[in-house]
Amino acid sequence: MKLTLRRIQYPMIDWVLAHDRCALWAGMGSGKTSAMLYVISVWKMLSVGPTLVVAPKRVAGETWPEQQKIFDEFDDIRLVTLTGIAAEREAALQRDADIYCVNPENLRWLAENLPTGFKFEAVIVDESTRLKSFRLRKGSKRAKILFTMTRSAVKFVELTGTPGGNGLIDLWGQLYFLDYGARLGKTFQAFTGRWFTSINCGYFNKVIPQPSAFVEIPERVADICRTIRTEDYFSIEKTIENTITVKLPSRVLSLYKTLEREMYVQIETSGVRAVNAAVVTVKCLQICSGALYQEHGDGDGEPRPWFELHQEKIDALESIIEEASGEPILVAYHFRSDVVRIMARFKNAVHFTNKTGILDAWNAGDIPILLAHPGSVGHGLNMQRGGRIIVFFSLWWNLEEHEQIIARIGPLRQHQAGLDRSVYVYNIVAENTIDERVLLAHQNKMSANEALKMATGGSSRDADTDADIS
Repeated sequence: MKLTLRRIQYPMIDWVLAHDRCALWAGMGSGKTSAMLYVISVWKMLSVGPTLVVAPKRVAGETWPEQQKIFDEFDDIRLVTLTGIAAEREAALQRDADIYCVNPENLRWLAENLPTGFKFEAVIVDESTRLKSFRLRKGSKRAKILFTMTRSAVKFVELTGTPGGNGLIDLWGQLYFLDYGARLGKTFQAFTGRWFTSINCGYFNKVIPQPSAFVEIPERVADICRTIRTEDYFSIEKTIENTITVKLPSRVLSLYKTLEREMYVQIETSGVRAVNAAVVTVKCLQICSGALYQEHGDGDGEPRPWFELHQEKIDALESIIEEASGEPILVAYHFRSDVVRIMARFKNAVHFTNKTGILDAWNAGDIPILLAHPGSVGHGLNMQRGGRIIVFFSLWWNLEEHEQIIARIGPLRQHQAGLDRSVYVYNIVAENTIDERVLLAHQNKMSANEALKMATGGSSRDADTDADIS
């Protein structure tokens, strides 16, 4: 098949080719992979290579190879994957290739098995937010391995749609790979000391950005970070979002308040204790969803038992299902107890696993209710043909995963599939609980992201100047 570049891909290619070390912030479905394959083909003509691609396992092992095979222009690019079992990885690493695709979990293995004298001249990190935990001391071990292994690379590109998934605090680790601290500080402490303030929240200290951070940080990184906004290139509608509020039964709300205040509750003959503020947060979210895990399981790898406290959210989900009038629904959950309890109520619900056929059945419209953890379907999956309704049964702090699972069936994906229909997002929220704070935190983080994007070139200026080529 002949590659036909879309209008949105031209500024991506131009940006990366014009910068040796840079970040490209573009949303899901914008064509980043094929655009980067085009870039790599140019690098190859310029005698730059080989290229290391670091991406989530599914993306590294399936998406990149599939894109390379689809288009005739990439026939001369030799691509191998380093995502399989050890024997397969060892055989692949011995092959002479232009692109080596690896998942983060195999970085240590790669560093230990690289042939003597071999080095990657170019690096592309697909979903670069995985670098946010990099620190000069301590920090992410995988990020440190990647830094050591690729420090001599002449090209380094970071790709993500959510550079500040948890706010501006995420940027230092990612930017250090590009400029070694020139823009945001030589150390993480210097970064936070200049632009953040630590406040006491009772059980823990929270670091929040100072007002100046929203202006100064984007300005400092704008010369090497470029945002491509899909809404500037596609005529798509925004998601239609609804918050469904449920009230916890008085006895459950009382238990919730006790746990929040005293970090301990007695249920029946068992006590449930939260050892720190982080555990309190998790257990409060469990109560909101309807089941509280006991402190200890039965051992031997058996799942921990839980106390079922209420079914308010399951009732709300039932109302949404009834309102959908038979349309398929994607339900995002966080706790295993959610899956068991939902499937007990809705016998036609299916739990998304790696089991062959589930994704195809969903896209064929054969699964009325699909339960999926945001972390399991966040990257490399097309789910838009299966439905346009997503329900967040239980909420969690991770904005990136929250946005990624929406993107699986979101407006852009619908547009690409030729489906002219709106996308509905339902958040089931327990009133007067931590659920509301999680939802508010998502909104605040998104505001930080938007400020970041607008200051790094996320405007419509390319929409009128880049022509389509057929």
